Amino acid sequence: MKTRDLIFMAFFIALTTVGAFLRLPLPFMSVTFQLFFALLAGIILGPVRGLLAMTAYVLIGLAGLPVFTMGGGPGYVLQPSFGFILGFLPAAWLSGLVYEKSGLKAVHAIYPSYITGMIAAYVIGIPYLYLVMKYYLGNEEATMISVTVSMALYFIKDIILGLVLVLFSRFVPLLKKFAFSQTKSP
Repeated sequence: MKTRDLIFMAFFIALTTVGAFLRLPLPFMSVTFQLFFALLAGIILGPVRGLLAMTAYVLIGLAGLPVFTMGGGPGYVLQPSFGFILGFLPAAWLSGLVYEKSGLKAVHAIYPSYITGMIAAYVIGIPYLYLVMKYYLGNEEATMISVTVSMALYFIKDIILGLVLVLFSRFVPLLKKFAFSQTKSP
């Protein structure tokens, strides 16, 4: 792995951290951008580098650095939203894989890549949320259906952020080329 790879991976770790604290308050929810940057990491860095960047992000947070929305540390695994953070790993990998393997032009590959990764995060995050609410927090009224329905606004938010990414998709190939172009040594 080259120094340039590590720099861009660190950049996406930083963006994901910033995304945890960038909040747009809405009447029923707060919009954060962590998942958006995790998916973008997969698309720009590729599946392996995206996965490595998000793995480092999770490990940094579990080590105690406050990179998650409500801090960090090993106890964070008991936060109901931690399943979504774990979901960043397959989400980054899948979004990068779909983008690379789609065979479509960048503008057409962005949204399927983004949606595939987003679904992976929700497939891990929702059951984790349910398990923590039901068995750790003791919420007897929590059901898988009620937890899934409660995530509908967040799901819509993430779909809309994917559409915003499509608006800027013409820059993605330029970013990939910049991030991984071969520089000649003098």
